[in-house]
Amino acid sequence: MDVTGGSPSVICDVPSGRGGTWNRDGEILFNAVNDGPLLRVSKDGGTPVAATAVDAAHKENSHRWPYFLPDGRHFLYFVRGATETTGTYLGSLDRPQEKTKISFTPTNAVYARGRAGNPDHLLWVSDGNLLAQAFDQRKARLIAEPIKLAEGVGWGPASRLGAVSVSDNGNLLYASSGMARNQLTWNDREGRPLGTLGQPGEYKALRISPDGKRVVLVKNGTIWQIEFGRGVEAQVSSVGGLAAIWSFDSKRIVYTNSAPPNLFVQQVDSASPPERLTTSRDTQLPVDWSLDGKYLLFSANSNEPTSKNRFDLWILPMSGDRKPFPFLETPFRERRSQFSPDGKWIAYESDESGHDEVYVESFPNRGAKWQVSSNGGDYIRWRRDGKEIFYVAPDKKLMSVSVHAQAASLSFGAPSALFSIDVLPTEEGIPVYTYDAMPDGEKFLKLTPAGQQDPSMTIMTNWLAAIGANKQ
Repeated sequence: MDVTGGSPSVICDVPSGRGGTWNRDGEILFNAVNDGPLLRVSKDGGTPVAATAVDAAHKENSHRWPYFLPDGRHFLYFVRGATETTGTYLGSLDRPQEKTKISFTPTNAVYARGRAGNPDHLLWVSDGNLLAQAFDQRKARLIAEPIKLAEGVGWGPASRLGAVSVSDNGNLLYASSGMARNQLTWNDREGRPLGTLGQPGEYKALRISPDGKRVVLVKNGTIWQIEFGRGVEAQVSSVGGLAAIWSFDSKRIVYTNSAPPNLFVQQVDSASPPERLTTSRDTQLPVDWSLDGKYLLFSANSNEPTSKNRFDLWILPMSGDRKPFPFLETPFRERRSQFSPDGKWIAYESDESGHDEVYVESFPNRGAKWQVSSNGGDYIRWRRDGKEIFYVAPDKKLMSVSVHAQAASLSFGAPSALFSIDVLPTEEGIPVYTYDAMPDGEKFLKLTPAGQQDPSMTIMTNWLAAIGANKQ
């Protein structure tokens, strides 16, 4: 569309785009689907052709957020894949099969032309920090050390897009994260506060370890843990994370690395690299690990445009061939769930009735099934002794239901309200929790609002000159 107005012209179809860039010769590079290569098309339209090749052998699954360099032939782009392949790469229109890795960056990088005797730079966002590093375009490498320009900058943990743009005139524009800040708060069964844990932060999810000694947190798109005894907060994963759970022995954390969105496991007290558990084009999010250690339960969301299934529940055996198999594969949404402590049942949320309700079904052989909630429910937790299920009602009340085991069957009491849950997840489909119960069910940890950083746009003028002055 012309900037002065008029009717837009269609160039080509883009089912699910992840960025585009336009050179002065009228060539457009773009990503057309979530998982796939960059495509090339003329501004006058036509059939797009591949401009890059996704290397599945090296665990790449998406090329996105392209950015043309001044010569109009070379371009930067972000590769999403395994930890060792993720980062910013340099590609060429003339050699689609070739690419050069510039550096690991957790988000896309944008190019800034050097001015007034200063070199070119690349800019990207890491853990909310806007970083700039000198860039030698001829040698395709970064030089010197990265410099932090700003904090609290927005970025997408799943999309890997940083909220930053630069121009040739020396101006830089970035957006703040605008993230809500929450306080970890202890409560008893009546909702009375029993103290706080740590400092307020951009926490979005939490899970208490089975031994009741730690909590794992999703904080600003990365995975952290806090020890209750010492109150020490430590980062588990710095390369992104959407959801995280504990292993049955409280020694490992399973999380979804957002590049790609598959399952990884990390030893808590070890510097060893994470182990990849699954390889799939689907988005996979961990929800529970059975206490006998045999099975990992995860939510799978198909990324295929033609698939009718969304948010199914799958099982990953943790021994043998470790081949995942579906527990619930339906047209309905089944996301948050948990094994019973004895491993014989799975409690899960489903919208099969038209709205979210809590169900319990036998495992590993399906057959026996009960609806536990009566007027809507989600965010299920099962007490360690198996005698109580907690869930959150639509009015944000934390509900309690007694559970009675009877040979090969279960019976349930009437739901009763305990107290209100202040914060619920905002991401559709992500199976995370903003509260959890200690193993005995007498004490709860939840997120309490602690203010919000106001979203804003900031312009930095002549920032390259400021970098040069600081180096002298």
